[in-house]
Amino acid sequence: MYLFLLVVAFEMSLGAFGFTYPWLHRHIVVYRGLRAPARAGLFALMFLAVLVGYGYQRLARGRSPAVRALIVAALAAALLVEYHVSLRLLEFPNTAPPIYQLLASQPRGPLVEFPVPPPDSLPGRDAEYAYMSTFHWFPLVNGYSGVFPRSYLMLLPKLQTFPDEPSIRRLRDVGVRYIIVHGSTFRDSDWLNFHEYLAQHGVKELGRFDGLDGPAALYEMR
Repeated sequence: MYLFLLVVAFEMSLGAFGFTYPWLHRHIVVYRGLRAPARAGLFALMFLAVLVGYGYQRLARGRSPAVRALIVAALAAALLVEYHVSLRLLEFPNTAPPIYQLLASQPRGPLVEFPVPPPDSLPGRDAEYAYMSTFHWFPLVNGYSGVFPRSYLMLLPKLQTFPDEPSIRRLRDVGVRYIIVHGSTFRDSDWLNFHEYLAQHGVKELGRFDGLDGPAALYEMR
């Protein structure tokens, strides 16, 4: 039974790449709201742990205490080797960077941060923007979660050409008041022309700053 449940849980954890979840998604409405089918892998580990217990019992049965201790030590060493990883930590601010301090001092209004990710490479930097929103708590166009609203997915293609006139007009249509542009993702020549071009389209520059990832600028739409 545990082996059967292990196989079922593992197959479910494959999500859209398996067989069970796509079938359930098509035929049972409630499964369409399941955000991360890969988490079924937790159940696979639970059933695997029970099977491991049976395996150890089979190995240790009739053995002397010294041999059982050796088996436990060998299994523990194997686990340490299996789960040994090296984590690469990135520096991230614990206090509000200057550009977000300035934003927090402005009248409240919706914010969008650039660059926005292409629809086929979400979430891009949206998780970073969501974290930074804790320093100002303004409404954020490009936040991050396990589910992306259809309206956001439809908006993204229209913002890929920013700062051209159609993209600026679209931002006004959805009620955006503030824009933060991270210059490190743009070519130097484009970055130099940003401010003048936006000013010509009624977008006021509130300030430029140097951040951890390069220059950034805050704008207000009028």
